[in-house]
Amino acid sequence: MPEIKKLFRRNRFFLEILAIVVMAEFAVMVVLERLFPALSPMQLNLLDAFTLTLLIAPFIFWRNRAAESALRESKALRATIDTHAIVSVADRSGRITDANPAFCAISGYSREQLLGQDHRILNSGTHSPEFWNSMWDDIAHGKPWRGEICNRNAQGQIYWVDSMIAPFLGADGLVEKYVSVRMDITARKVTEEELARQTRLLAEVVESAPYGLAVYDAQGVLRLHNAQIAKMLDLPAALLEHKPFRFASQVHYQYARGDYGNKQSVETVLAEFESAMAARQHLTLERMQSNGRHIELRAYPISDGWTVLNYRDNTKRKLQQLSLMDAQARVRMATESAGIGVWSLHPLSGQQTWDAQQYRLFGLAYDPSPEAPIYDLWSRHLHPEDAARAEATFQKSLQDGVPFDHQFRIIRPDGAVRHIKALGSPRFDANGRVDYIVGTNMDVTDAMLLAESMQEARDRAEEATLAKNQFMANMS
Repeated sequence: MPEIKKLFRRNRFFLEILAIVVMAEFAVMVVLERLFPALSPMQLNLLDAFTLTLLIAPFIFWRNRAAESALRESKALRATIDTHAIVSVADRSGRITDANPAFCAISGYSREQLLGQDHRILNSGTHSPEFWNSMWDDIAHGKPWRGEICNRNAQGQIYWVDSMIAPFLGADGLVEKYVSVRMDITARKVTEEELARQTRLLAEVVESAPYGLAVYDAQGVLRLHNAQIAKMLDLPAALLEHKPFRFASQVHYQYARGDYGNKQSVETVLAEFESAMAARQHLTLERMQSNGRHIELRAYPISDGWTVLNYRDNTKRKLQQLSLMDAQARVRMATESAGIGVWSLHPLSGQQTWDAQQYRLFGLAYDPSPEAPIYDLWSRHLHPEDAARAEATFQKSLQDGVPFDHQFRIIRPDGAVRHIKALGSPRFDANGRVDYIVGTNMDVTDAMLLAESMQEARDRAEEATLAKNQFMANMS
């Protein structure tokens, strides 16, 4: 029985024609015997042959035309495939028996070089033995296989193909040949690899950031974050792993544990954020969490309605600011109580400052943002007899970095002359230049007047003593 089936498959076209001829012959003979009973057997045979020819010829002609049409379509299909695809044919052992021009072009081998070889000639070493074993197991059992294969051409260059391997079975039901149709996807794979590399780089950059970073899409769903955000905001890992995780979920969690205090409702907090995001505005907020950490949030709108949030722990800076403010307040109280003014100058930037007490020493109203440079304000009020020496001493301190220690007189706007004791301490940058000098001014007028009064008293006492001695000498 199996041998008969194989014979039928191999000669199906001719068997179909034989069956049709037999049936037609029987039908024609029956019809002719009834229509022409007077004819002799010879005449009936001739008429039967003629009639059968008329009946069978159109069928044979039609089958020939169909076969020719199928052949033309097959050639056209092969030409189309050859134009757009990389095609090779291999026998059941895997030896290449045919290769189209596209296969030769991409592999770098001529058709003559390829024939008789197996596809291991193109092996790039990219795929594991398990990959090839799985492929051969499928196609050897008559199953079509599709996958992406990395090959190496004759010049040693890597290229990728999307391959479809179709086993063709012979009359015996066994694989007769393998037809492989491929598409060159090298450009796509290069793009994918570059995208993967950029993605890895981005992930490394995000993860190495010294601050918490999160990216939310237009619907407020978390799409990317680093480990710092959970650590900085003290968020449980299970909360961030919940999918989809929304920014609103984070705010609700933090609000519930008291991070936002009770001055604002959670709806107000969310509304403020959503309003800024809808307007595509940068947003900066700072708050103290329930654990005492000072966290700064900065929101940056990006394309497609997405938003980048970064969180910075400003606790150290905040404590330093508070400590500095406390120290400044203490210094201010000390200097004000002692009548000492504080001034500073950055020679490179030109930035100059006077505190309120310094203005009072010069009899001026405090101006935190003066229009004229403070150095000019100082030099304008110097006593003419002291101006040149005071300015020369100050410039020497700036140029040579020596401490500034000088006493001079100023003339206030009301005409009062005051004696000022000035001290200055320069600081230097990495190149040894003076980049900052800070100093104090103290009104020593009263001390000067007291000293002058005491000197006058001493002078008068000495004159009286001298007069007395002379009188005693004259009397004796």
